[in-house]
Amino acid sequence: MVVKDEKGEPERILGVAQDITEQKEFAEELKKQVEAQTVELKKAHAVLLHTNLYFQHLINQFESALAALLPVYDGERIADFTFKMSIEAYSKYSSLSPEAIQGKRVSEVSPGYYQTDAFHRYVELYTSGQPQSWDVHYSVDELDVHMLITASKMGEEVVVNFTDVTNLKRLQLDMERKVEELQHLNSNLEEFTYAASHDLKEPIRKIHVFAVRLKQSLDKKMTAKEAEFLGRIEFVSRRMASLIEDLLVYSEADHQPLFEEVVDLNDVVHQVLMDLDLEIEQKKVSIHLDHLCTIKGNSRQLQQAFQNLISNALKYTKSGVLPLIRIRCDKVNGQQLSVPLRREDRSKNFYHLIVEDNGIGFEAEHADRIFHMFTRLHSHTAYSGTGIGLSIVRKVLTNHGRYVWAESTLGEGSVFHLLLPLAPVQRVTNIPA
Repeated sequence: MVVKDEKGEPERILGVAQDITEQKEFAEELKKQVEAQTVELKKAHAVLLHTNLYFQHLINQFESALAALLPVYDGERIADFTFKMSIEAYSKYSSLSPEAIQGKRVSEVSPGYYQTDAFHRYVELYTSGQPQSWDVHYSVDELDVHMLITASKMGEEVVVNFTDVTNLKRLQLDMERKVEELQHLNSNLEEFTYAASHDLKEPIRKIHVFAVRLKQSLDKKMTAKEAEFLGRIEFVSRRMASLIEDLLVYSEADHQPLFEEVVDLNDVVHQVLMDLDLEIEQKKVSIHLDHLCTIKGNSRQLQQAFQNLISNALKYTKSGVLPLIRIRCDKVNGQQLSVPLRREDRSKNFYHLIVEDNGIGFEAEHADRIFHMFTRLHSHTAYSGTGIGLSIVRKVLTNHGRYVWAESTLGEGSVFHLLLPLAPVQRVTNIPA
């Protein structure tokens, strides 16, 4: 402040000095700290952006689509949803990037979703909080895709995930179409089977009958060559009739429903032995039959299987050796067997039935081939048959969901193995009141 004298001239100056060194230093330090903090914030922001971009890039690699939606209200009613976030697998169906979709209403991006049940399901799960999963054929918004959608509520968001199953669905539809075609073919096959049983068997029977009558009528008037020709006609007609009959049996085994009835295999085998008793007696076959098991299955099919197995043993007996057939049964676990089983069967228990003979046998390399249709290891003149019997056996075991295989050495007999399910069954006995 300036102090003047009486004449008004400046006489002296009065002033106050304050030391602001600390304040200045504090300001400088504060400035440095702010600058340092700003640098740290910029670094943190850069890391956050990088992390966000990395996370976005990472989830964009997902093949399944993902989006988070927020509700849009019209008063108290949810009228739409907006995209809070999405990934490329989702946004590609709208030709927009995830950044372009963000903040938009779903109805702007996919207006057709009102025409599906998607919108109503989103509202329902947002209200109830219960997750939902459903299939949808999205055929609007110029799309034609099949989706498996799962959605759940997370906070105030609806998280939607869907997998495009279009190729799988088209494959399924194609398979269903082929199944229908196959069913149609099976129907035609059944019609053919009917024709075979009625229209083919009768002409064959007549050929055989008239050949026999002609042979009886001509008797000694025929030359040796003519008698040979008639004998061949008889043989071929019998073989044709047998072939048709075996094909019908195989067809029945292929189409007959599998009734879960209680079947005592002792009864089944005894019935087969009674049917074959004449041939057993003629060949002086010794039958060793152990006590067998009781299972659930189809008694007619199982009888067909044992009929063919025992007939096969009777057919291929060895000259100069008294024939022996042994049938036995025991319980085994899948892990005890050296044959390949399905994974789910490896730890299960089974009835292991064995049909063993001392006949001519066969070479081990044919062990699987003998179960194929029309497979014969010998000529028609040496051994009769159509080559269908063992394929019927395999078909029956397949129908029962189990296994059959064979072991043999040429000249040393054959062993046929059957695996059947081991399940507790009860016989119902009617007790008079």
